[in-house]
Amino acid sequence: MNSMQSRNVLPVPKVMGMDYYIPHYLNLIWRWKWYICIVTPVIFVAWAIGVIKFGNTRPALESSAVLQFMQSSGTTGPIDNETMLVQKSSCDAFIHSRSFIENISDKLSLRLSVKKYFRSEIFDSISIDKDAAVGKYDFVVGNDGYSIYYSNKKLRINKKIVISGRLIELSSFFLPSILLKLTNDFVSEPHSFTFFISTQRQAVDNVLKYLSTKFPGSGERDNSIMAITLQEHDYPLGTQVVNEIADEFVQHNSEQRLNTKNENVEVLEKQLQEARNNLAGADNALRQFREVNSNVGVTNSAASSVSELVTLENSVNSLKSSITEANVLQARCQIANSDDISDDKMTALNEAITYLASRQSVAAPALQSDFNEASADKKRVDAEYAPQHPRVIENRKKIARIAANISKALSDAVAKMRADAVGAVNRKDALTSENQRLPAQELRYSDLMRKRDNAEELFTNLLSRYNISKMSAASQSSFVTIMDHAVVPNSPSRLQSMLRVLLIGLVIALVFGFGLPAGIDYLDKRARNEGDCRRFSALPFLEGIPKKNDSEKNNVSKKEKIDDKLVAAGFEPDTFDEMYRSLRTKILLHLHGEAHKMLVVTSLNAGEGKSLTASNLAIVMAQQKLRTLLIDGDMRRGVQHNSFVLEKKPGLSEIISSPDELTTMPVSSFIQKAHIPDLSLLSCGMPIPNPAECMNSSKFRDLTAMLAEWFDVIVLDTPPLRVAVDAAILPEAFSHYIIVVRAVKTNIVALEKKIVDFPGLYQKVLGIVLNGAPIDKKMHNYTYSYYRH
Repeated sequence: MNSMQSRNVLPVPKVMGMDYYIPHYLNLIWRWKWYICIVTPVIFVAWAIGVIKFGNTRPALESSAVLQFMQSSGTTGPIDNETMLVQKSSCDAFIHSRSFIENISDKLSLRLSVKKYFRSEIFDSISIDKDAAVGKYDFVVGNDGYSIYYSNKKLRINKKIVISGRLIELSSFFLPSILLKLTNDFVSEPHSFTFFISTQRQAVDNVLKYLSTKFPGSGERDNSIMAITLQEHDYPLGTQVVNEIADEFVQHNSEQRLNTKNENVEVLEKQLQEARNNLAGADNALRQFREVNSNVGVTNSAASSVSELVTLENSVNSLKSSITEANVLQARCQIANSDDISDDKMTALNEAITYLASRQSVAAPALQSDFNEASADKKRVDAEYAPQHPRVIENRKKIARIAANISKALSDAVAKMRADAVGAVNRKDALTSENQRLPAQELRYSDLMRKRDNAEELFTNLLSRYNISKMSAASQSSFVTIMDHAVVPNSPSRLQSMLRVLLIGLVIALVFGFGLPAGIDYLDKRARNEGDCRRFSALPFLEGIPKKNDSEKNNVSKKEKIDDKLVAAGFEPDTFDEMYRSLRTKILLHLHGEAHKMLVVTSLNAGEGKSLTASNLAIVMAQQKLRTLLIDGDMRRGVQHNSFVLEKKPGLSEIISSPDELTTMPVSSFIQKAHIPDLSLLSCGMPIPNPAECMNSSKFRDLTAMLAEWFDVIVLDTPPLRVAVDAAILPEAFSHYIIVVRAVKTNIVALEKKIVDFPGLYQKVLGIVLNGAPIDKKMHNYTYSYYRH
């Protein structure tokens, strides 16, 4: 490799294409064929039997009723976002409330459900008391008669007969706390069926589970539309439930609004009566004073002063009320942290901006624009992202900043109103002081006139509000109306439903059948072929060596005990031998131009074929007329002498553990000639206690330098990397490593991690040799056909 790999950092393997994955998964299916062929049909048949016998083959379809909200003025059209959010929240909470659904359940007798049939096909009317026995009821048709059996597993009741009768008399039947009237169609053609009586809680839970409310127009041109949707296998019943929910909701809304209007009218009536009494009292006091003091009057300036006093008093009261309202809004708009942004807070912020606009605050337009943008963004990010997503957090911080600006604008408005109120009070005090200089009778007269004018103005305002409320209550208009009632969905044919269910079962069976093999294959990092090696590792792939069959044993005439898995001394056409010659060619091309070709052959674990690969590589190098030396560097369990039927000692261990200098030792006498011309072997020798230290010694470096002068190629067979570190601490002269992996045994990822653990080793790896690789039959047949012709 050209670049150094840092410690503990794995290079990225090659991304494989479809030309790899298609054969890979076909091979996977072939390996797991018995599991797949057994598990897939079994699960599919079990699914089909279970669904047909116990399940409902009809798919659950949606029934929807569409409602429209009205503006506060009674008109239709888009509603501002904050008002819409409040409506959505309150409507959804009410429709999903248990008390509301319990009322629907009681009206429609939802505690009764029928298996496999539509309830309306069998029952014309249903009446169920709260004391009705919960459980399963089987209606069984016999010879001219019928029977109903009751079952309850919790009570250990199994098919207890509760009623029976003649079919000719069948029109309805009465069970304890249950009255059921049958349809004419069922009475004319009766058949067996099963129905269930559940608890009220179960019936409500079943509705709530599949009930939803949606605002299809939210964020669009019209957000005043709401859809109530229910998924149900019994299509007519689901439609009936949705329509009943819509009707009850509209009725409840209308009654609630009417009650609110009536309450407002009652409050205004009390206030109006009190204002009428105050006005009458003020009129009587003024009239009595005029009767006694008919000659007392006020000048034009005094009358103007009285009128201004009335105006100032009303202004001060209005300013005090506005200040109180601003303080309440400011408290509601306070945001402790960015997480404290609820729908109520958003509503309060919008109300505060509206209040500022009514006070003609210069900051109101900019605040409204920023708030609308942040509100729309909040709705979008809340729907698309998790609460802790950066975009959600940023939106909350933005809203918090807007809230701070609104609070400041409210503070400024309050300060201005207080200043206006102080000015009005000062002017009022000044006018009062002026009036104090009037004669006592005139002062009394002006005070009575002022009180009468105040009472008259208050009475006039309340009377106007009362008349408007009376008219609104009389109209009884609803805030929400039904645009479209739900209609019964088109029921798919029984064949379509059955095919759909079986298709789902087939998918489930395939998932179970192929899921386990695919999961194990995903976790399995063992290589089976060249593609797996390239997929799991970024190390170069050199060659795949197939297994040598017994029919391909070498006939060695000189020594019958030589390992029959070694490459033949001759050049007969053989796939096993040709793969090693191909490996030799690739290595020589890599090492072209190097005077001394020194190779290290190792593996991750023992038993992966590194020694066989080293010996055969040495043989094919020698067959190239290169002086080749095979060194058995495994001084713990060396086996090369057995493969070539040569002596184990003296060998490498005797040379490097000897206290004598190399110059005084007959090194050449330790090297043995093999049966292949130009091939020599330096066996491992006797085991020694410190082979790693000896391999990293200066004496071994001097030995390799000496041997490099005698031979063209040196192949060093070392212990496995996971067993010993001998291979990782060799002298710099051994700069090319060949890693042997065993097909279906070596964990390629673990091997690569082990190599990366040794700094500087990764870039020395020449490539991977896959031992026991599958034979390419097309290439195998072509090779033999070529040689025969």
